[in-house]
Amino acid sequence: MEAEEIAFTSLLGTVARTFRHETENRRLSFDISVDPNLSKTMVTDFKRLMQVLKNLLSNAFKFTEHGGVRLSVTGVAGGWNPDNPVLQAGTVVGFEVSDTASAFPRTSKS
Repeated sequence: MEAEEIAFTSLLGTVARTFRHETENRRLSFDISVDPNLSKTMVTDFKRLMQVLKNLLSNAFKFTEHGGVRLSVTGVAGGWNPDNPVLQAGTVVGFEVSDTASAFPRTSKS
C-alpha cells in the first residue's frame, strides 16, 4: 500500500474527467456530492482507491439507460472499529455509488 495525502478536489476531479465522455455520449447525468464536514484532504492509496471507484462507477454506468449516476462522499460514524491497529484513522470516509434510473436501481458502498 502506498498511502499519501490527497485532496478531495483532486480525487473527485480525476473521477469526473474519467467519466465525462461516458456521460456526454450516453446523455446521462453524473453528480458528485461531498459532505461539507470532511477535511479537505485524506490519506489513502490513490491508485487503489481509483481502481475501486472506477469499477463501481463503470458498473453503475453500464446498467443505467436513463437518468444518471451519483457518487456521494461522506464521513462514516459507525461500522468500523477505531481501535483497529491497521486502520489507524480518526475519521473514515465512505464512498457510495448509486444509479438513479436503471432497470434495477442499486447502491454500492466502499
